[in-house]
Amino acid sequence: MKDLKQFKQECERIRNEIEQIRVKADEEVGIDGVINSERYFKASPRVLWILKEPNGDVNDYAVAFANDQREETVHNKTTMPKIIWASYGILGTPTLSPFDDEEWSKMPSYQSEQCFDALSDIAFINIKKTHGGGSVSDDVIRELYNENCDLLKRQIKLYDPEVLIFGGTFKFFDKNDFEGWDKVQEYASEFLDNHSCYYAGDKLYIDTCHPAYWGVKDDDYVFDIVNAVRTWCRVVCPKK
Repeated sequence: MKDLKQFKQECERIRNEIEQIRVKADEEVGIDGVINSERYFKASPRVLWILKEPNGDVNDYAVAFANDQREETVHNKTTMPKIIWASYGILGTPTLSPFDDEEWSKMPSYQSEQCFDALSDIAFINIKKTHGGGSVSDDVIRELYNENCDLLKRQIKLYDPEVLIFGGTFKFFDKNDFEGWDKVQEYASEFLDNHSCYYAGDKLYIDTCHPAYWGVKDDDYVFDIVNAVRTWCRVVCPKK
């Protein structure tokens, strides 16, 4: 990854480019990407969530994820709790031991400052940049992936994440665009029930359902993602 000053400048260019989508489409957009460039730059591991489309009234996630606008950010009670808890489990707790019921029972509320603060260390992007509703068809997302493909690839390259969490979006991406995918390996673990995991070099790819999917409980969703990352950090890529 480049130096912090250049990283901030390039993040701002991406933000401006997404804003131009709003101007061109004459629709509201959700400006996504790195939430806090300095904290993301220093985070280990760097975590990127890849979702389908922005919902609700949030137009700038870097602003809305600030603690003083928390209520705006957690408007979607089906999506945000899982993202916040999983991000906190990855970045807010130092242990690499398996996430279990005891640790889950001690997990702060997703609305707590302690838990919510983990969002400042992550990045996330939507395939579709303009606002959507409660659901969107695969055909629409596939069309928007093709339209935004260059921008999405540049976002991923710039953010250089080590953990990529695809919330129902893995199937839309051309895997050949991922660094080292020709040498990718799949790994299984007793903890990974609701998604598939792949690793290539120092990158972990998690193919899971969208956090708003009703068929997976909050604790199961968080357990699987946190344990996937902890297993990878401890066994596959111990330098993390």
